[in-house]
Amino acid sequence: MFDVCIIGAGPAGMSAAIYACRAGLRTAVFEKAVCGGQMVNTPEVANYPGIAMTSGATLSESMRAQMLALGAALYTEEVLSVSGETPLSLKTASNEYTSQTLILANGAERRKLGVPGEERLMYRGVSFCAVCDGMFFRGKRVAVVGGGNTALEDALYLSGICEKVYLIHRRDTFTAQKVFADRVLSAKNIEILYNTTVTEILGEKKTEALSLKTADGDRKIDVAAVFIAVGLVPDNARFRGLVPLDSSGYIEAGRIRAQRAAVFLPRAIRGRKRCARSLRLRPTAPEPLWRLKNTCEDCDLFKPHMYPAGWSLARLSAAPRALYNRAARRTAVYRMPRSG
Repeated sequence: MFDVCIIGAGPAGMSAAIYACRAGLRTAVFEKAVCGGQMVNTPEVANYPGIAMTSGATLSESMRAQMLALGAALYTEEVLSVSGETPLSLKTASNEYTSQTLILANGAERRKLGVPGEERLMYRGVSFCAVCDGMFFRGKRVAVVGGGNTALEDALYLSGICEKVYLIHRRDTFTAQKVFADRVLSAKNIEILYNTTVTEILGEKKTEALSLKTADGDRKIDVAAVFIAVGLVPDNARFRGLVPLDSSGYIEAGRIRAQRAAVFLPRAIRGRKRCARSLRLRPTAPEPLWRLKNTCEDCDLFKPHMYPAGWSLARLSAAPRALYNRAARRTAVYRMPRSG
């Protein structure tokens, strides 16, 4: 029996584990892949307080080591279902665990284009991770699809190892931060294709070209690979029935208060209403921990003097593209601080 089980070991999940362990809670973390989530694929992290520059993989490993040193149990298993009230029952392919409370920090998956050739050529020139697969196409022409931070970061990374990078964006302006846009605009081997969408990925045994729809008509470009960075979709289908989901698959956080007092969650898998674009580090009381304490009725290890004034559960989760909401008082749903 655990006091709290955390599904997902991204920045939010590991931050929750660190603070839960420091509060004396018996803590288990479940991660089906690698610790760090989407942050692992980020080549440069330059906006984490106190660290001038690092990689997402390095920061993820530091968080993992800190979490384990504090006593969290890490299980490399996928939680397939959650049932019961209190305690909750978590089932994996080979084991079953019980917990007084649950934090859903399972994050999201990369959104696909949904065009012909995408599934057939997956991992044969169609990729969602420039850092992972970019070196396979060193010295070749590639394309990146998207206009946000991830897409521009991918284009910049690939511009250093590829002959040419086409940056394909469906709008006429980027949604990414200005610092990334400025760097892309100044890169000599990045060609930006505004108001353009991919209609088909071409190739027999591997990716060879893209069919595009532009404002001036149809066009074809020869590329060895296409890196897709058009957003994320929530990975919440397995929790349908446990928590209410909206039409997009996000959790309707406001309804959990009445239905699931033992379930807590960060912004990445919550509904989009009242959501923020980036993270704000602001002094907030550790309210989520106190709500966890109230839920774990058999746990008496919380002591006020253990926490410096102004610290919150999300204090260590300032990772790129981490999108959280402001903490809300007197609710069973945890909402991390937002950015302004």
